[in-house]
Amino acid sequence: MHARNEMHENLQLNLKITIMTQAKIDKSTDDGIEVQISSASNKLEIFISQRRNCESKLFLEMTNFNLVADTDFDNQEPIFIFDTSEEKPIRGFIASLDLSNPFTTDSYRIEILNGNGYFRFIDDPDLVVSVPPPKEEVDAGFGIPPYVPYEESTSPEPLTKRTTFNINSNNVIIILAAPLDFRLQTESRIAYRISSSLPDGTTYSGTGVILIRISDYNNHWPSAIKGKYSWDGNECALSTDPLVVEATDLDETINAELEYYIGSITRPQNETFYKEVQQLYLYEDVMLDYDVTVHILDKGTPRLGRTTHVSVTLSAACVTTLGFEIGLATGDFFVKAPGYYSASNKKYCDPCEAGYYCHGYGLRAQCTTCDFELLQPNGSYDIVETVSPCERSKTEFSFGGASECSPCKDGWICEEGVALPILDHSMYIETCSIESCPEPLPCPAGAACMFGIKQDCEPGTSGNGERCVFCPPGRYSDEVNAAECECCLPGFESSHKKASCIPCAFNEISYGCQQCVPCPSSEECPCLESNPCFAGVQCVNDPNSDDGFLCLACPEGTEGNGRECDDIDECEVAGACFESCHNKEHGYECGSCPAGYAGETPSGIGKEYAENNQQICTDVDECLVNNGGCGEHVLCSNNIGEAPTCEGCEDGYAVLEIDSIVTCKRANPCEEADACATNAR
Repeated sequence: MHARNEMHENLQLNLKITIMTQAKIDKSTDDGIEVQISSASNKLEIFISQRRNCESKLFLEMTNFNLVADTDFDNQEPIFIFDTSEEKPIRGFIASLDLSNPFTTDSYRIEILNGNGYFRFIDDPDLVVSVPPPKEEVDAGFGIPPYVPYEESTSPEPLTKRTTFNINSNNVIIILAAPLDFRLQTESRIAYRISSSLPDGTTYSGTGVILIRISDYNNHWPSAIKGKYSWDGNECALSTDPLVVEATDLDETINAELEYYIGSITRPQNETFYKEVQQLYLYEDVMLDYDVTVHILDKGTPRLGRTTHVSVTLSAACVTTLGFEIGLATGDFFVKAPGYYSASNKKYCDPCEAGYYCHGYGLRAQCTTCDFELLQPNGSYDIVETVSPCERSKTEFSFGGASECSPCKDGWICEEGVALPILDHSMYIETCSIESCPEPLPCPAGAACMFGIKQDCEPGTSGNGERCVFCPPGRYSDEVNAAECECCLPGFESSHKKASCIPCAFNEISYGCQQCVPCPSSEECPCLESNPCFAGVQCVNDPNSDDGFLCLACPEGTEGNGRECDDIDECEVAGACFESCHNKEHGYECGSCPAGYAGETPSGIGKEYAENNQQICTDVDECLVNNGGCGEHVLCSNNIGEAPTCEGCEDGYAVLEIDSIVTCKRANPCEEADACATNAR
């Protein structure tokens, strides 16, 4: 037997031989050939593995053997394994085989021993059909993911099933003969016999199995169970029971998972009129028709989708807040009118009452609760749904027509869904918690309270209990919630809404609680004739002082009564500098940091400034720069405020001192005493 493999680096030939009487086997190996023999009961299996391109020979001597072909194709180890997808078209390429060898001719006969007719063997590549490009996804709008819309298409007829193929080429192509369906099979096994002849006419044949693994492809569009669905508001306008839009998809895995979206809506032409009218109950018998487009998409790649429609008939009394929604994964379709509810057998909608909220599905619930009620035909309300745990606020409320309750407003008292304002302007209320509202409180002096809300009066104003009033000219307030505005002192003034007073000019005067006026005479205004105050200090005419004037504060950097001002020695009273401090006529200046230190040289005016801007001098570690001037490999020690010390050497170096200058050289351990053992060198 001869074997040659020019295409695959690993070619394994399996032979199963049933022993009838006895066997004599000569086992031999050549370079790259391994023969493995194993036996169990009455069976012998021989495996030949060729790992390099070379010719191999195997000689078997068998006596009284009956060779039985293995026809258990379903359990045979496949010789070839290929992967394909169910997207492949008829005549689409699956795989190719190279049958070239140095012995037989390039003419082969392939017989299908066991298979399902899905594949065909050919030798003409021109017969192969390419996979068509995927269809492009389109944007449907309305926040719907792009998808490929459904199109009618026809598939080509399957090829006639054949079991024998004559191939006149060393290159065999496997093509698809019938459509694949991942739902029906995930793999296909082809058992084959291939025959060929030597130049002398001798025919050789062998059998094998090809395994073709099939993967799922998104090639089926979703399909709605019904072409159109209907929501009949004549029977019940709103309902918590959805209209289920049912759809299927013939794909598998994620390709069969569906999502539902609301698209375009065809509305009645007169809808706007009913949305704007006030007395909707007058038109509760008027029925309006809507057509809602529902897009059904799968989650495959690319996404495939198609549309269906829901026709809705609804009373005009429901259209003010009308909307439509559908469950993304469920297809549950609802007609929704937030702020409205309806009875179980009524075709119109009622607005949600004050103290209640209505999500829009036909039920109502009282604020602070999660008990949803359904209006019965006899006019009573039955609790049909309860959400637990209920985590709603005990102080929420609604004014009616609400889809949700709101937190209690500032200045209101809310209980059991009802909100009441505080109309007494002498009272106010703190913000309600989610559990309760506090009791109203009297408005504090100096604040303003209106509609239950307390407002703090800022400096420059005063509060009278109802509102904040600006301080008039000549008066001021320098605190929050001042009960009244204070008078400016004589010699000072203010304008509207001021938190302080300012001094009058030297040629003006005020008599308290007023603005400054021109001086009537020098007798009443001593500041007119000369400035009795220290240079740079303002003189203020003060009719209440003994001298008729007063001097304001001394200039910065000095201290005194305004008439006499002495320089402040910041160097002494504030300790402003690290070491060197120079006091000036007005202010101070620090000298440079001493040798061995680094820092800024601040200067300024006044004791307070000096205390807040102290000079900071930081020690300089000279060893960090050029080793402090010490030699190479010399140890440098930093000294606070002083020059560094050079002493000692790094490990592995010895001290060599020349003229008091320390240097280091590489140490010679042989020069040390007792460095070596006795008789050692």
